[in-house]
Amino acid sequence: MFSGPSRRAFVCRLASSLFSTYTFARADETASKEKKPVKTPSDPVYEPGGDVTRPKLVHAVEPAFSTKSNEAFVEGTVTVSAVVNAHGGLMDIQVLKGLSAAQDRSALDALKEWRFEPGLKAGKPVNVRVKIQVDFHLL
Repeated sequence: MFSGPSRRAFVCRLASSLFSTYTFARADETASKEKKPVKTPSDPVYEPGGDVTRPKLVHAVEPAFSTKSNEAFVEGTVTVSAVVNAHGGLMDIQVLKGLSAAQDRSALDALKEWRFEPGLKAGKPVNVRVKIQVDFHLL
Protein backbone atom coordinates (compact mmCIF):
# COMPACT_ATOMS: atom_id res chain seq x y z
CA MET A 1 0.00 0.00 0.00
CA PHE A 2 2.13 2.93 1.24
CA SER A 3 5.75 2.92 2.22
CA GLY A 4 8.11 5.20 4.05
CA PRO A 5 7.02 8.84 4.44
CA SER A 6 3.71 8.31 2.60
CA ARG A 7 2.61 5.64 5.08
CA ARG A 8 3.68 7.74 8.06
CA ALA A 9 1.81 10.75 6.67
CA PHE A 10 -1.33 8.66 6.19
CA VAL A 11 -1.15 7.23 9.71
CA CYS A 12 -0.47 10.68 11.20
CA ARG A 13 -3.36 12.18 9.23
CA LEU A 14 -5.63 9.32 10.34
CA ALA A 15 -4.64 9.67 13.99
CA SER A 16 -4.96 13.46 13.85
CA SER A 17 -8.36 13.16 12.23
CA LEU A 18 -9.54 10.71 14.87
CA PHE A 19 -8.60 12.93 17.75
CA SER A 20 -9.97 16.10 16.14
CA THR A 21 -13.23 14.57 14.88
CA TYR A 22 -14.00 12.37 17.84
CA THR A 23 -17.62 13.32 18.49
CA PHE A 24 -20.40 11.72 20.40
CA ALA A 25 -23.81 10.30 19.56
CA ARG A 26 -27.09 9.63 21.32
CA ALA A 27 -27.06 6.97 24.02
CA ASP A 28 -30.49 5.53 23.25
CA GLU A 29 -29.68 3.71 20.00
CA THR A 30 -30.29 -0.05 20.13
CA ALA A 31 -27.56 -2.67 20.36
CA SER A 32 -26.69 -4.98 17.51
CA LYS A 33 -27.49 -8.63 18.32
CA GLU A 34 -24.28 -9.91 16.74
CA LYS A 35 -21.79 -7.83 18.73
CA LYS A 36 -20.33 -9.09 22.01
CA PRO A 37 -20.56 -8.45 24.86
CA VAL A 38 -24.29 -7.91 24.53
CA LYS A 39 -25.71 -5.04 26.51
CA THR A 40 -28.24 -5.84 29.19
CA PRO A 41 -30.42 -3.52 31.25
CA SER A 42 -27.78 -3.81 33.98
CA ASP A 43 -25.19 -2.38 31.56
CA PRO A 44 -26.49 1.10 30.62
CA VAL A 45 -24.90 3.13 27.83
CA TYR A 46 -23.90 6.70 28.67
CA GLU A 47 -22.94 9.81 26.75
CA PRO A 48 -19.76 11.59 27.83
CA GLY A 49 -20.22 14.72 29.86
CA GLY A 50 -20.97 15.62 33.43
CA ASP A 51 -19.59 12.81 35.57
CA VAL A 52 -18.95 10.50 32.56
CA THR A 53 -15.48 10.81 31.02
CA ARG A 54 -14.69 10.23 27.34
CA PRO A 55 -13.03 7.00 26.28
CA LYS A 56 -9.43 7.47 25.11
CA LEU A 57 -8.03 5.81 22.03
CA VAL A 58 -4.95 3.73 22.91
CA HIS A 59 -4.57 1.48 19.85
CA ALA A 60 -5.74 2.13 16.28
CA VAL A 61 -5.42 -0.14 13.26
CA GLU A 62 -5.14 1.43 9.83
CA PRO A 63 -7.98 0.42 7.49
CA ALA A 64 -7.01 -1.27 4.24
CA PHE A 65 -7.58 0.59 0.97
CA SER A 66 -9.19 -1.83 -1.49
CA THR A 67 -7.58 -2.19 -4.93
CA LYS A 68 -10.77 -1.05 -6.67
CA SER A 69 -11.07 2.02 -4.44
CA ASN A 70 -7.40 2.84 -4.96
CA GLU A 71 -7.75 2.55 -8.74
CA ALA A 72 -10.97 4.62 -8.73
CA PHE A 73 -9.38 7.28 -6.46
CA VAL A 74 -12.11 6.87 -3.83
CA GLU A 75 -11.50 9.22 -0.91
CA GLY A 76 -13.66 10.37 1.95
CA THR A 77 -14.84 9.56 5.44
CA VAL A 78 -16.77 6.66 6.92
CA THR A 79 -18.71 7.78 10.00
CA VAL A 80 -19.77 5.15 12.52
CA SER A 81 -21.59 5.07 15.82
CA ALA A 82 -20.26 2.61 18.38
CA VAL A 83 -20.25 1.83 22.08
CA VAL A 84 -16.90 1.69 23.86
CA ASN A 85 -17.56 -0.99 26.44
CA ALA A 86 -16.23 -1.12 29.99
CA HIS A 87 -13.33 -3.31 28.77
CA GLY A 88 -12.15 -0.81 26.13
CA GLY A 89 -13.46 -2.65 23.06
CA LEU A 90 -16.08 -1.53 20.56
CA MET A 91 -19.54 -3.04 20.27
CA ASP A 92 -22.77 -2.09 18.53
CA ILE A 93 -20.83 -0.63 15.57
CA GLN A 94 -23.13 0.92 12.96
CA VAL A 95 -22.24 2.83 9.80
CA LEU A 96 -23.96 6.22 9.85
CA LYS A 97 -22.43 7.58 6.63
CA GLY A 98 -20.42 5.38 4.32
CA LEU A 99 -18.27 5.65 1.19
CA SER A 100 -18.62 2.36 -0.61
CA ALA A 101 -19.36 -1.17 0.51
CA ALA A 102 -15.65 -2.06 0.33
CA GLN A 103 -14.48 0.98 2.29
CA ASP A 104 -17.25 0.63 4.87
CA ARG A 105 -16.27 -3.01 5.41
CA SER A 106 -12.60 -2.06 5.65
CA ALA A 107 -13.37 0.63 8.25
CA LEU A 108 -15.48 -1.80 10.31
CA ASP A 109 -12.78 -4.49 10.15
CA ALA A 110 -10.15 -2.01 11.35
CA LEU A 111 -12.40 -0.66 14.13
CA LYS A 112 -12.86 -4.15 15.56
CA GLU A 113 -9.14 -4.09 16.38
CA TRP A 114 -9.15 -0.68 18.06
CA ARG A 115 -8.74 -0.46 21.83
CA PHE A 116 -9.68 2.33 24.22
CA GLU A 117 -9.34 3.28 27.84
CA PRO A 118 -13.01 3.06 28.78
CA GLY A 119 -15.04 6.05 29.88
CA LEU A 120 -15.54 6.36 33.62
CA LYS A 121 -18.52 7.24 35.79
CA ALA A 122 -17.83 7.71 39.49
CA GLY A 123 -14.38 6.21 38.86
CA LYS A 124 -15.74 2.95 37.39
CA PRO A 125 -15.56 1.86 33.71
CA VAL A 126 -18.88 2.17 31.86
CA ASN A 127 -20.24 1.77 28.33
CA VAL A 128 -20.09 5.05 26.38
CA ARG A 129 -21.59 5.72 22.92
CA VAL A 130 -19.32 7.63 20.52
CA LYS A 131 -19.13 8.63 16.87
CA ILE A 132 -15.88 7.88 15.06
CA GLN A 133 -14.81 9.13 11.65
CA VAL A 134 -12.38 7.01 9.64
CA ASP A 135 -10.74 8.95 6.80
CA PHE A 136 -9.61 7.42 3.51
CA HIS A 137 -7.25 9.71 1.59
CA LEU A 138 -4.84 8.88 -1.19
CA LEU A 139 -1.41 10.45 -0.77
